[in-house]
Amino acid sequence: MNSNIVFYVKVQELLNTPLTEELCEFVGAIIGDGCIDGYKNKYGKYANHVFITGNALLDHDYLTNKMTEAMLRISGKRPSTYVRKNTNTMVLNIYSKQIFAILTERFGFKPGNKTYTVTIPQEIMNAGEKFIFATIRGIFDTDGCVYLDVRKIYKKVYPRIILKTVSYPLFLQVKEFLEKYFSLYAAKKKTPLGKPCYEITVYGTKQVSKWMALIGFSNQRHLRKIESIE
Repeated sequence: MNSNIVFYVKVQELLNTPLTEELCEFVGAIIGDGCIDGYKNKYGKYANHVFITGNALLDHDYLTNKMTEAMLRISGKRPSTYVRKNTNTMVLNIYSKQIFAILTERFGFKPGNKTYTVTIPQEIMNAGEKFIFATIRGIFDTDGCVYLDVRKIYKKVYPRIILKTVSYPLFLQVKEFLEKYFSLYAAKKKTPLGKPCYEITVYGTKQVSKWMALIGFSNQRHLRKIESIE
């Protein structure tokens, strides 16, 4: 069979495969700290480039295990990792027509800068809470943080789960969904450069425990902090 036909068949299978929590979590990681880049390489061929970035130390386990295995199962191809020169940034990197097609054709992401406009795809928002929870887990695993407040005004460590984004549409989506389950602090803020950004915070031990029961984390950098207060 012609290789182009084989590829077409494989892509169609992927585009029509039932939604899974793993796929949603991967989509969430792309929303949080991923990039989709289509371009012509130096040989004139079109390159389908997808990558996720993280801290070379703190996100190493998440990128080299959780996200690597997700990419492998989705595309049948193992991604590579590298650390950017003179930085502490690790990149999980894959050239995959299959993953590129899923993200662009199925979920509607556009190659290039998505920072200010990215949203959770409508297919996921219509699919049920477990799929939305998985997507939000991916977003917070990559772009969220767990903050432990140890000020003396609190009798014990006071935890917060925080997401900051410059995408107002994503902020509204996540806020409107999460406030069905949690007490939230949500507000407009500013980046260090003075540009608008938006913050969502789940706060307090009871709310954080509820988060772990409903959504949880896959990234060890967050899990270690949560476990330290239990």
